[in-house]
Amino acid sequence: MPGRNVTYLTVVGLVLATYAVSLAAHGSIGSSIAAVLQVATVWLTFVHSGAGPRMVRFSAGLLVVAVVILIAAVVAGFLSPRDGTGLPPVAAIAVYTLNALLYVLAPAFVLRDVVTSGRVDGGTVLGALAAYLQVGLFFAFVYRLIVTLDPTSFGSPVTTGDLLFFSFVTLSTTGYGDIVPVSWAPQTISVIEIVLGQFFLVAAVGKIVAVWVPKRPH
Repeated sequence: MPGRNVTYLTVVGLVLATYAVSLAAHGSIGSSIAAVLQVATVWLTFVHSGAGPRMVRFSAGLLVVAVVILIAAVVAGFLSPRDGTGLPPVAAIAVYTLNALLYVLAPAFVLRDVVTSGRVDGGTVLGALAAYLQVGLFFAFVYRLIVTLDPTSFGSPVTTGDLLFFSFVTLSTTGYGDIVPVSWAPQTISVIEIVLGQFFLVAAVGKIVAVWVPKRPH
Protein backbone atom coordinates (compact mmCIF):
# COMPACT_ATOMS: atom_id res chain seq x y z
CA MET A 1 0.00 0.00 0.00
CA PRO A 2 2.28 2.82 -1.23
CA GLY A 3 -0.26 5.51 -0.27
CA ARG A 4 -0.27 4.36 3.34
CA ASN A 5 3.54 4.29 3.40
CA VAL A 6 3.76 7.81 2.01
CA THR A 7 1.14 9.07 4.48
CA TYR A 8 2.94 7.82 7.58
CA LEU A 9 6.32 8.81 6.16
CA THR A 10 4.91 12.34 5.77
CA VAL A 11 3.61 12.26 9.35
CA VAL A 12 7.05 11.18 10.62
CA GLY A 13 8.67 13.98 8.62
CA LEU A 14 6.25 16.56 10.00
CA VAL A 15 6.83 15.38 13.56
CA LEU A 16 10.60 15.70 13.09
CA ALA A 17 10.13 19.13 11.51
CA THR A 18 7.92 20.18 14.45
CA TYR A 19 10.65 19.04 16.84
CA ALA A 20 13.37 20.93 14.94
CA VAL A 21 11.36 24.15 14.63
CA SER A 22 10.32 23.98 18.29
CA LEU A 23 13.98 23.73 19.28
CA ALA A 24 14.85 26.80 17.24
CA ALA A 25 11.61 28.75 17.76
CA HIS A 26 11.99 32.23 19.18
CA GLY A 27 9.13 34.65 19.71
CA SER A 28 5.86 34.81 17.81
CA ILE A 29 7.17 33.89 14.35
CA GLY A 30 8.86 30.69 15.48
CA SER A 31 5.87 29.73 17.59
CA SER A 32 3.52 30.34 14.66
CA ILE A 33 5.59 28.13 12.35
CA ALA A 34 5.67 25.37 14.96
CA ALA A 35 1.90 25.66 15.41
CA VAL A 36 1.30 25.32 11.67
CA LEU A 37 3.44 22.17 11.58
CA GLN A 38 1.55 20.76 14.56
CA VAL A 39 -1.76 21.45 12.82
CA ALA A 40 -0.58 19.74 9.64
CA THR A 41 0.78 16.74 11.55
CA VAL A 42 -2.29 16.06 13.67
CA TRP A 43 -4.74 16.80 10.85
CA LEU A 44 -2.97 14.37 8.52
CA THR A 45 -2.88 11.76 11.27
CA PHE A 46 -6.60 11.97 11.99
CA VAL A 47 -7.63 12.02 8.35
CA HIS A 48 -5.57 8.99 7.32
CA SER A 49 -5.63 6.83 10.46
CA GLY A 50 -9.29 5.88 10.22
CA ALA A 51 -10.68 8.30 12.79
CA GLY A 52 -14.44 8.76 12.43
CA PRO A 53 -15.95 11.95 10.98
CA ARG A 54 -17.03 13.19 14.41
CA MET A 55 -13.52 12.81 15.82
CA VAL A 56 -12.02 14.48 12.76
CA ARG A 57 -14.38 17.43 13.19
CA PHE A 58 -13.71 17.53 16.93
CA SER A 59 -9.94 17.56 16.44
CA ALA A 60 -10.25 20.16 13.68
CA GLY A 61 -12.19 22.35 16.10
CA LEU A 62 -9.49 22.01 18.74
CA LEU A 63 -6.83 22.81 16.17
CA VAL A 64 -8.68 25.93 15.05
CA VAL A 65 -9.04 27.06 18.66
CA ALA A 66 -5.31 26.54 19.28
CA VAL A 67 -4.35 28.49 16.16
CA VAL A 68 -6.81 31.30 16.91
CA ILE A 69 -5.44 31.65 20.44
CA LEU A 70 -1.89 31.78 19.13
CA ILE A 71 -2.69 34.31 16.37
CA ALA A 72 -4.73 36.43 18.77
CA ALA A 73 -1.83 36.53 21.21
CA VAL A 74 0.57 37.62 18.47
CA VAL A 75 -1.75 40.23 16.93
CA ALA A 76 -2.72 41.68 20.30
CA GLY A 77 0.93 42.02 21.21
CA PHE A 78 0.49 40.44 24.65
CA LEU A 79 3.85 38.75 24.44
CA SER A 80 5.74 37.64 27.53
CA PRO A 81 9.18 35.98 27.77
CA ARG A 82 8.17 33.97 30.82
CA ASP A 83 7.24 30.78 29.02
CA GLY A 84 9.97 30.90 26.37
CA THR A 85 7.58 31.07 23.40
CA GLY A 86 6.28 34.62 23.52
CA LEU A 87 2.82 33.61 24.73
CA PRO A 88 1.14 35.17 27.75
CA PRO A 89 0.61 32.63 30.58
CA VAL A 90 -3.16 32.18 30.10
CA ALA A 91 -2.84 31.65 26.34
CA ALA A 92 0.15 29.35 26.89
CA ILE A 93 -1.81 27.15 29.29
CA ALA A 94 -4.68 26.87 26.79
CA VAL A 95 -2.39 26.10 23.83
CA TYR A 96 -0.29 23.52 25.70
CA THR A 97 -3.40 21.80 27.04
CA LEU A 98 -4.91 21.56 23.55
CA ASN A 99 -1.63 20.34 22.06
CA ALA A 100 -1.30 17.66 24.73
CA LEU A 101 -4.87 16.50 24.08
CA LEU A 102 -4.30 16.33 20.33
CA TYR A 103 -1.05 14.43 20.71
CA VAL A 104 -2.59 11.84 22.99
CA LEU A 105 -5.44 11.24 20.53
CA ALA A 106 -3.33 11.15 17.37
CA PRO A 107 -1.02 8.22 18.31
CA ALA A 108 -4.02 6.32 19.68
CA PHE A 109 -5.67 6.36 16.26
CA VAL A 110 -2.40 5.53 14.51
CA LEU A 111 -1.87 2.50 16.75
CA ARG A 112 -5.46 1.39 16.16
CA ASP A 113 -4.86 1.64 12.42
CA VAL A 114 -1.61 -0.31 12.73
CA VAL A 115 -3.09 -3.07 14.91
CA THR A 116 -6.25 -3.52 12.83
CA SER A 117 -4.57 -3.29 9.43
CA GLY A 118 -4.26 -7.09 9.18
CA ARG A 119 -0.74 -6.93 7.83
CA VAL A 120 2.75 -5.86 8.82
CA ASP A 121 4.63 -3.91 6.16
CA GLY A 122 6.56 -0.69 5.70
CA GLY A 123 3.45 1.38 6.40
CA THR A 124 2.96 -0.44 9.69
CA VAL A 125 6.53 0.28 10.77
CA LEU A 126 6.23 3.94 9.80
CA GLY A 127 2.90 4.17 11.61
CA ALA A 128 4.40 2.75 14.79
CA LEU A 129 7.31 5.19 14.51
CA ALA A 130 4.92 8.10 13.97
CA ALA A 131 2.91 7.09 17.05
CA TYR A 132 6.09 6.76 19.14
CA LEU A 133 7.28 10.24 18.15
CA GLN A 134 3.85 11.74 18.84
CA VAL A 135 3.85 10.19 22.31
CA GLY A 136 7.13 12.01 22.94
CA LEU A 137 5.55 15.27 21.83
CA PHE A 138 2.55 14.65 24.09
CA PHE A 139 4.74 14.35 27.18
CA ALA A 140 6.79 17.39 26.12
CA PHE A 141 3.63 19.51 26.08
CA VAL A 142 2.59 18.10 29.47
CA TYR A 143 5.97 19.13 30.89
CA ARG A 144 5.61 22.54 29.23
CA LEU A 145 2.20 22.97 30.85
CA ILE A 146 3.63 22.01 34.26
CA VAL A 147 6.49 24.50 33.91
CA THR A 148 4.06 27.25 32.90
CA LEU A 149 2.08 26.60 36.08
CA ASP A 150 5.18 26.07 38.25
CA PRO A 151 8.41 27.57 36.79
CA THR A 152 10.50 25.92 39.55
CA SER A 153 9.39 22.36 38.74
CA PHE A 154 12.70 21.64 36.99
CA GLY A 155 14.84 23.70 39.32
CA SER A 156 16.46 26.02 36.78
CA PRO A 157 14.58 27.71 33.90
CA VAL A 158 13.92 25.46 30.90
CA THR A 159 12.75 26.19 27.36
CA THR A 160 10.36 24.26 25.14
CA GLY A 161 13.38 22.84 23.34
CA ASP A 162 14.84 21.64 26.64
CA LEU A 163 11.57 19.86 27.48
CA LEU A 164 11.32 18.25 24.04
CA PHE A 165 14.83 16.90 24.53
CA PHE A 166 14.01 15.75 28.06
CA SER A 167 10.82 14.05 26.90
CA PHE A 168 12.48 11.92 24.22
CA VAL A 169 15.44 11.13 26.47
CA THR A 170 12.98 9.97 29.13
CA LEU A 171 10.78 8.06 26.66
CA SER A 172 13.81 6.12 25.43
CA THR A 173 15.17 5.77 29.02
CA THR A 174 18.51 7.21 27.92
CA GLY A 175 18.71 9.50 30.95
CA TYR A 176 21.59 11.95 30.46
CA GLY A 177 20.76 13.69 33.73
CA ASP A 178 21.35 17.25 32.48
CA ILE A 179 17.67 18.17 32.99
CA VAL A 180 16.10 16.85 36.19
CA PRO A 181 12.55 17.34 37.50
CA VAL A 182 12.53 18.46 41.12
CA SER A 183 8.82 18.63 41.98
CA TRP A 184 6.33 15.79 42.32
CA ALA A 185 4.33 16.58 39.15
CA PRO A 186 7.09 16.25 36.53
CA GLN A 187 8.67 13.40 38.49
CA THR A 188 5.41 11.46 38.39
CA ILE A 189 4.86 12.18 34.69
CA SER A 190 8.42 11.16 33.85
CA VAL A 191 7.96 7.80 35.59
CA ILE A 192 4.77 7.23 33.57
CA GLU A 193 6.63 8.16 30.38
CA ILE A 194 9.47 5.74 31.15
CA VAL A 195 7.07 2.85 31.76
CA LEU A 196 5.00 3.68 28.68
CA GLY A 197 8.10 4.04 26.52
CA GLN A 198 9.42 0.63 27.53
CA PHE A 199 6.01 -1.00 27.07
CA PHE A 200 5.70 0.55 23.63
CA LEU A 201 9.11 -0.70 22.52
CA VAL A 202 8.55 -4.20 23.84
CA ALA A 203 4.92 -4.66 22.82
CA ALA A 204 4.60 -2.65 19.61
CA VAL A 205 8.03 -2.43 18.01
CA GLY A 206 9.04 -5.91 19.15
CA LYS A 207 5.88 -7.37 17.64
CA ILE A 208 6.41 -5.60 14.36
CA VAL A 209 10.04 -6.68 14.06
CA ALA A 210 9.11 -10.27 14.88
CA VAL A 211 6.26 -10.48 12.38
CA TRP A 212 7.40 -8.26 9.53
CA VAL A 213 8.75 -10.22 6.58
CA PRO A 214 9.93 -7.95 3.75
CA LYS A 215 8.82 -8.99 0.30
CA ARG A 216 11.43 -10.82 -1.70
CA PRO A 217 12.28 -9.44 -5.13
CA HIS A 218 11.02 -11.58 -8.03
